[in-house]
Amino acid sequence: MRRLASIAAFAACLACSVAAQNNPESPIADAPPAPSSGEQTRVLEETRRVALEYTANLPNFICTETIQRSLIAKRGQPWKLADTLILDLAFSNKGESHKLLSINGKPTKKIFTNLDGVISDSDFGTILSWIFRPKSQTHFQWERWTNLRGLPTHVFSYHVDQSHSEFRMISDKLQRIAAFGGLVYVDRETSRVMRITYAPTDIPSYWPIAEAGSALDYGLTTIGEQQFFLPRHAELILTARNGRQARNVMDFGNYRKFSAEAIFSFEKDR
Repeated sequence: MRRLASIAAFAACLACSVAAQNNPESPIADAPPAPSSGEQTRVLEETRRVALEYTANLPNFICTETIQRSLIAKRGQPWKLADTLILDLAFSNKGESHKLLSINGKPTKKIFTNLDGVISDSDFGTILSWIFRPKSQTHFQWERWTNLRGLPTHVFSYHVDQSHSEFRMISDKLQRIAAFGGLVYVDRETSRVMRITYAPTDIPSYWPIAEAGSALDYGLTTIGEQQFFLPRHAELILTARNGRQARNVMDFGNYRKFSAEAIFSFEKDR
């Protein structure tokens, strides 16, 4: 219990300047009491059902992702935009597929995962699956009520142990599977996950990365004449041990139905 509370505080701190800037949360006036343990279990199981149903349907969609990558050479300095990437992104039962289209407005044939600088994947649907799939044996703890985009929302902290994790960290020639944790924001009425924060919780002291935190917001998107609940915005902030920081701001748009042709034109990320 104490460990989950510390993880929640850690992830919230790292994500404080992330997606919350665009969609800030606020306290609920006259908030209801904390739900009973039985009600918390019911909410989590319904959220699990909705989340896994959602990830099962994601292969039907492809979108355009815009990534703005910024850097800070020393703490306290302003962010400086390094580049802007445009790519097509799709999700399949093998994970996420990326096709890099342009860098700073110029077409490119470079492969996304071969780029220098900070890149991330698993931002679209993979992380949600990792949190809620039964084999992750995720530990949850109810934290509080909040108001997110005008909706009463449950906030749960969570943690996935390293032995059940697929959260891969890569830095230079170093690789590791990390335990991770953070917060999930669940709409009280629909049991949809509206926001996730996540961060590795066991970065070794010898790694050049000191801290890393991400947040991902979901929202309604119209495709044709139908509305779907899909990723809209994400941010990643990484701090190196030498004080340098990197930030990736990711926006997802131009959603359309997935076509068989698109599948085979995508780069293999790994």
